[in-house]
Amino acid sequence: MDILRSTMVEAAFRPEEEEPRSLLDFVDEQGVETMRDALKESIREAREAQTEFDSAILSFDDDLRSLKAAMKSSPQSSIFLSSSNISSPIPSHFQTLETNAQEMAALLDSLVSHFDLCVNAIRHTEGGYAAVRKAASSQPPEADPVSVSGVMSAEGNNPTTEHPISTEERQEMLDVLEKDAAQLEDVVMELRDYLQEMETKHEEILEYISHLTTIHTETTLAYSTLEAVGARLPSYIIASQEFRLHWEETKLNILDQLSELESMRIFYENYFSSYDSLILEVYRRKQSDEKVKSIIRKAVEQVEKVYESDMREREGFRVDVGDYLPVDLWPGVNAPARKWDFVQNEEGEWAVKSLPVLERTVVEAAGRRDRERLKKGDV
Repeated sequence: MDILRSTMVEAAFRPEEEEPRSLLDFVDEQGVETMRDALKESIREAREAQTEFDSAILSFDDDLRSLKAAMKSSPQSSIFLSSSNISSPIPSHFQTLETNAQEMAALLDSLVSHFDLCVNAIRHTEGGYAAVRKAASSQPPEADPVSVSGVMSAEGNNPTTEHPISTEERQEMLDVLEKDAAQLEDVVMELRDYLQEMETKHEEILEYISHLTTIHTETTLAYSTLEAVGARLPSYIIASQEFRLHWEETKLNILDQLSELESMRIFYENYFSSYDSLILEVYRRKQSDEKVKSIIRKAVEQVEKVYESDMREREGFRVDVGDYLPVDLWPGVNAPARKWDFVQNEEGEWAVKSLPVLERTVVEAAGRRDRERLKKGDV
């Protein structure tokens, strides 16, 4: 359209008093504007539908990100839940605790027996109570206090006089105490080992339960998020289907409008090229007229020669026989030769008095554009 608007019609084609006009002035551009507005409206509707669909897609993306974040935050593996050990450690830990408790009970029972034997030995040893009191009162500052209440009798008397034992029994009791005393430290260390292992297992149980609680909480959150996304998923599907249907309809409209615009483009391009063809046609007609005029000039020269020859022949005829022929025999016997002339026929609707006079640069420019179209295959 800009080319048509900027291409001015040669003044030679138009009446002299008319204002300069462009090629666009001779066609109706309202159809193009109407089609362009319709195409813009279709594009606007398509963009609005795209914006609505983009909003649904963004919401869906947010849901997916939330779901992915919930899934990532849920612990997938730990020291308790790994690919190689997915069973609960609590039963084995409880079994260990139970076994250790039984072992500790047995060890404590042996310690109680040893303590009872020690008390009995002290009671049947001369000066035993005094030694116990002295040992209890002379403990280091960092040592735990020692109670002797289990050693002393209720009356505070020496029980050796109440239940005396023989020398052999006393020696046998002391031998047992000496043998047990050598194992006492090992028993205490074993009790501490059992206790430490039980405390470790207890901590592991608590850690495992805490881990399970965390997994349960975060997995519940992930499933809640998944449930919410699932509830909104139908709306996303509906939005997708509506956009697809709307786009198919809009696309058909746009394709029809583009096809019509393409037809208009071809028409206006042909209109512009036809104007160049008109210029070349005028030039061709001008050349044709020049050829006719050249032929006429040559014909006039030949006719003049025939006329002059005819006049000479007539004069010779008159000289030869003029004295013998009566004048009234044929009145035209002494008439001069007929004159011939060529006159342009300007009658009828097809007749044109004169062809437009175009500058040579205009004709050359039109010819150049026409040749370029031929090279491109547009014509």
